[in-house]
Amino acid sequence: MRLLSDTMGEIEVKKSRFLCYLHRTESEDDARNFIRSIRKEHPQSRHVCTAMVIDGLKRSSDDGEPSGTAGRPILSVLEGADLDHICAAVVRYFGGTLLGTGGLVRAYSDAVKTALETAVLGEARTMRRYSLTVPYALSGRTENWI
Repeated sequence: MRLLSDTMGEIEVKKSRFLCYLHRTESEDDARNFIRSIRKEHPQSRHVCTAMVIDGLKRSSDDGEPSGTAGRPILSVLEGADLDHICAAVVRYFGGTLLGTGGLVRAYSDAVKTALETAVLGEARTMRRYSLTVPYALSGRTENWI
């Protein structure tokens, strides 16, 4: 499945805000540009943790959170939803209360799940376009045959 249009979801856990942005991407460069734009949009945020899945390429980043508490859970949700060509960036604004490793894993996972609830998904299909030129006298017969 693929994301058809960009979407966003937000949750709050113990006064920390988690904003998840989902972006359809065709390349790692496009995903990195998207992540850069999210960082510019939220310069005061504490962390921007990310994950991407593109044609079997899987990447994730905890961006300063304890190892394995942000990027990997985000990636797991994307994999569990069987999504491809997608990049997720979760922006965290710290609320003053430490969540612990389990709390961080749940918060980052739930942020992505919340964004996926509003996402418009579709199936990717490879299509081909053909062109056929026929004399005018045969156009009706050819059209019926097709």
